Amino acid sequence: MWHSLRAFFTSTPVLLVLCAATVLSALVGRVMARTTVVRLGYTLSTLQQQNQSLAQELNALRTELAARRAPDALAKEARGRFLLDAPKAEQIVTVTTAPRAPR
Repeated sequence: MWHSLRAFFTSTPVLLVLCAATVLSALVGRVMARTTVVRLGYTLSTLQQQNQSLAQELNALRTELAARRAPDALAKEARGRFLLDAPKAEQIVTVTTAPRAPR
């Protein structure tokens, strides 16, 4: 039995086919690995661009929020949207409370 296996593997055509198959599979693996690396590189680049864009948008929104929270902006919004104005002296009522008795 061992003699027949040895004769099979030492025959030139079979050895060439096995070597060619090994080299071909190594090349296919290399191409697949390189393709995966390139694809992941493009994906990473796209995600970095999205991250940068979202960071800029976040900064713009924070700036807008700070501007809207400013007292002058709130007063302008109150006058324009709700028709509110600063109270007149006769509209101000001072409320005092009696001190509570200890229990």
